Amino acid sequence: ISKVANEQKEVVGRDIVVELSDLIEKNYNRKNLNVYKGNWKRKVRTVAKKMGYKLLEANTDCLDTLNYGRRKKTSVSSSVNKSTNSNHKLADSEKKLVVDLYNSIPTSGEWTLSTGGVVDDQIKQLAKKSTYEHPLHSPILDPDGSIWKQYFTMAELNEIRHYRSPQLPNL
Repeated sequence: ISKVANEQKEVVGRDIVVELSDLIEKNYNRKNLNVYKGNWKRKVRTVAKKMGYKLLEANTDCLDTLNYGRRKKTSVSSSVNKSTNSNHKLADSEKKLVVDLYNSIPTSGEWTLSTGGVVDDQIKQLAKKSTYEHPLHSPILDPDGSIWKQYFTMAELNEIRHYRSPQLPNL
């Protein structure tokens, strides 16, 4: 929890789930999924409270995004070579187009995080390594994708998630 918390000792439930996703998925016993998810929610709330953290967005069901053995999961290291969503193998010319796109962004237009990390540079780095099509080739950055843990810190991923996020009215 402390890995994904901010300086005000606040933590977003989704960030905890992303950080613990491998553990949560691996330990699912294939019994009642709703009971399993409920147990994890209670564990996270209890631990956050005992550690003195304020849990934000605790009522959103971010546990629904995990696999729980429903489909084959591609490991983080292999997802560079094989995307979970595409069987399209990239030609060198296709990879070059994407890399050229990111190379064409002027330094003044790059997305620089508060840590000094440059989002565009990290995406370009993965684009160069990818063998198969990935959402980044569109260009789409899903900060909940496990591959991005290799390129960004949890704080940076959290900053990306909340960058210019619209405030929706309460219903």
